[in-house]
Amino acid sequence: MFQVTRDVEQWAQEQFGPCDFGDRRRTGRLVTIAAQCAQRPDGSTPDQTGNWADLKAAYRFFDNDNVEHRTILTHHCQNTRDLTQHLGGTVLLVADTSEIEVGIQRDIEALGLTGDGGGRGFFLHSSLAVNRASGEALRLIEQELLI
Repeated sequence: MFQVTRDVEQWAQEQFGPCDFGDRRRTGRLVTIAAQCAQRPDGSTPDQTGNWADLKAAYRFFDNDNVEHRTILTHHCQNTRDLTQHLGGTVLLVADTSEIEVGIQRDIEALGLTGDGGGRGFFLHSSLAVNRASGEALRLIEQELLI
């Protein structure tokens, strides 16, 4: 079972504060977004951000050409690998590939065809580290975006 051992702002800063997007304000925005997501992991982006200004800032962040999926996750996934080595014992990697369809009406160059070819989107292959002894889901250890 996942347990929060510290406040989400501290966690977000530890996991995403080292990211470098060429501007410290972008890194600060990612830390804010991560904390908001951690507080409401079951919510939609509008529910997580809570107000129009933060929602618009989150959308601008993800639409920025200087923001890449790999840059967001590199430090977090390395922290997870470090944690698994520190824990010792057996760590299971539970993987899944999800098909994310954004819809054909969106003309986004980077998206590929999904489903029966009538939709547009991408595949997201995620691997979660799980402590075998306790069954505790640790963190995301790797994620690959497939277009």
